[in-house]
Amino acid sequence: MKKENRQNASIKILHILPTVEEGKGIGGAEKLILFMLEQIKPEKANFTIAYHVPSGLSDNERTNVEKEFTARGAKVEIFKSKSKFDLRAVFQLIRIIKNGGIDIIHSHQPRVDFFGAIASVFTGVPLVVTRHLSIKDTFRNSFKSKIFEFIDSAISLHFSYLVCTVSRQIADDLISSRLISEKKVKVVYNGIDSENIRDKVLGRTVRSQLGIPEKIPLVGIIARLNAQKGHEYFIRAASGVIPRNPQIRFLIVGDGPLRGSLEKLVAELKIGSSVLFAGYRTDVAQIISELDIVALSSLSEGLPVVILEAMALGKPIVSFSVGGVPEIVENGKTGLLVGKKDIKALTEAILELSADREKARLMGEAGTRLVKDKFSIEKTTEEYLSVYSSLLNRAYAK
Repeated sequence: MKKENRQNASIKILHILPTVEEGKGIGGAEKLILFMLEQIKPEKANFTIAYHVPSGLSDNERTNVEKEFTARGAKVEIFKSKSKFDLRAVFQLIRIIKNGGIDIIHSHQPRVDFFGAIASVFTGVPLVVTRHLSIKDTFRNSFKSKIFEFIDSAISLHFSYLVCTVSRQIADDLISSRLISEKKVKVVYNGIDSENIRDKVLGRTVRSQLGIPEKIPLVGIIARLNAQKGHEYFIRAASGVIPRNPQIRFLIVGDGPLRGSLEKLVAELKIGSSVLFAGYRTDVAQIISELDIVALSSLSEGLPVVILEAMALGKPIVSFSVGGVPEIVENGKTGLLVGKKDIKALTEAILELSADREKARLMGEAGTRLVKDKFSIEKTTEEYLSVYSSLLNRAYAK
């Protein structure tokens, strides 16, 4: 399309995502796009979602979130590969880009950034990359990881027009690694629609479903059951809390590859009557609204949306101080932060807030104000629309 005809046209964005672990759970990138879909008017932008499906993953194992994307007006495509650098995946993306008249490619994880970068080179469609985790957490300290890191820098980051990060910490790590120029990095904080989240809360239904009385303290963690989220530390902290507060209950919401081993750990610690596994749920706002404390035991994080959701609903946070978490949780004001893997400190933090309901309430209120002022989805959406427009202008200026 000619430049003069693009001025008032809707921008067509292709979001490239890796498939969530065998369809179990919704990650931060998916939540970001879902929130943006609820904000952006069709005359401004249209989204197509391209999911990377590794060879061998059947269609019925694809992520549940696809239904949520289509319900919000996005088109969902898949592209497959047999390896991290299978060029057949690139050709599939090129077909999607050409058939869809795509204006901007927006890739969301290093696992698929390579494909997006090569497709961008072949089609001339500008690429923006969003990093949801630090480079230090994405690439481990091994020879194989170093190769992937080199390819990421030489191809994915090099051919991208801009790299957005969801936290200042991720941006600083990228710049300090000397993999990319500071001029090419932009921090765009995740945002949420606080009002929409509150509207999803309908009375008190979850506790009755689970058989948990209203007056019983309930601590919850909402995250995929994988190694990064560190559920083992949450469970071990729970085993330290329960003897000192026998009434308290712990709720684990989410699914993933570690569910079996985590259930086994709960059984070994003999705390099964106090710890409940809720599995994958779509009524996250409702669940958060009925918790007293929202916990996070991740070993690495970008800017966790679930914490923003919890703060919007007035819940105090207890979390390991990792990644971008300290950028949204003010220790002692909106929650309590402890050192990574510090089970004893996590235990004490949960005990402190479960015992002092007034402190917990004040922290929750402070969190609600912070999210409203700094982390609105309106602000995030406006920033990304500005990014898309500037990239189009740069592309047409060439």
